Order: sequence, then structure tokens, then C-alpha cells
Amino acid sequence: MNRKRQRPRPCLVAILLLLASTAVAQANGFDHTLYDRVLGRFVSDGRVDYRHLQQNREDLDRYLEAVAKFPEA
Repeated sequence: MNRKRQRPRPCLVAILLLLASTAVAQANGFDHTLYDRVLGRFVSDGRVDYRHLQQNREDLDRYLEAVAKFPEA
């Protein structure tokens, strides 16, 4: 049984990095409403609907822009 190791997808890596930074941002009062909306629309039972997320990126892009502008702790 030769199973090739799958490499992590860039979108998944980005989401995991955002989750890791969420704890820090929450401590500073950052608003995660857009990210909550993205998760509600494109994640179900721990599975990400990447195809639809890629086609409807507006909320994710706005959230990422806001995170990038948020001052570091």
C-alpha cells in the first residue's frame, strides 16, 4: 500500500494561521464577525468547501485585510 503524503493546501494553511492568531486578536478586542460568517458558510462538520470559498472570497478577503491592519500586541 503506497500512499503518497498529501501536501497541505495553501487555503487550509491560511485558515489554520488565522485560527492561531485569533486568540491574540480576541484579547485585543478585534471583531471576528466576518471570519465567523466565512466559517458558517463554508465549513461544515470540520470540512471546508474550498471550491465555493474560492468563488465567494469577499468576506474572507475583507477579514484578512482587517487582520493585516490590526496593530500587533
